[in-house]
Amino acid sequence: MKFGPVYLCCLFMLLSVHAGGQQPPPGWEEWTSQTYTLAAGESMPFRVDWDQIPVRRWLLLVEGDLQVSYLNLRRERDRSLVYDLRDESRHMVEIPWGEGESITGLLRAERAGAYAISLWGPPRDNYLRAYSYGVNRALEALEEDDRVGARAHLLTALQDDPADVVAQTLMLGLDGRRRLDAVDRAALDGEADPDALRHLDAVRERAAELRGEGLYLAAADTLHQTIAPQLGAAGVALIYADLADLYLDLGNPVQAQAALAAAESLGLAEDTASRLRKRLADEAE
Repeated sequence: MKFGPVYLCCLFMLLSVHAGGQQPPPGWEEWTSQTYTLAAGESMPFRVDWDQIPVRRWLLLVEGDLQVSYLNLRRERDRSLVYDLRDESRHMVEIPWGEGESITGLLRAERAGAYAISLWGPPRDNYLRAYSYGVNRALEALEEDDRVGARAHLLTALQDDPADVVAQTLMLGLDGRRRLDAVDRAALDGEADPDALRHLDAVRERAAELRGEGLYLAAADTLHQTIAPQLGAAGVALIYADLADLYLDLGNPVQAQAALAAAESLGLAEDTASRLRKRLADEAE
């Protein structure tokens, strides 16, 4: 198949021929592949779009058996260089990914022969939901407990799209965790203020009303602003339990797990913790 000068936006969606010589990277599943026969010095442009592989990151694999090739990849959004290497018989590139992302590539055969191009990702029936590029990087940072890195990625995501609801929610979660870290743990272990607890009951009712109306961000913000040492450990644990539910409503299991862990560390009642653990497990299925 010959390619003209125009990038074909649906290139890989149309490909179905399996390249028998390809070796699957461990833990990754082939989503699609195609083998091309190129003359020495012949170049072939191509493009991969978000709709073709809607995951948080994936692998691009180019194999030429004994033939070497040159591969150049650029992120379409900002034209940043992703990969540029020549004289390789096998190119394997890990691609950080997100909603609306595209990469453009140029493959040039240094020698005549067959070249196999394939996309590899997590199993099709078991992959994490993906969001914008910055949010996906933030979620990966949170999985590594890198909150500084996560915050930097979220700031970038919000610069790209100030209306990114998931980025806003994750940022609220990070701010809330900092608020909790700033609370004197000795004060939390002391007696709670009855007036503060009565106020908490009213705040939780209001947050529940907002949640019922689908205003999840407003509900989360209402709860975050209530965190204070006067609530004691039990009161703050209830806030984080409510936040875990809200994060699950928004499809953010990583942040929900973090909120649940914070609640359990503060002595959340086992029946509530068990319910949230079950909901987390159900969401993962």
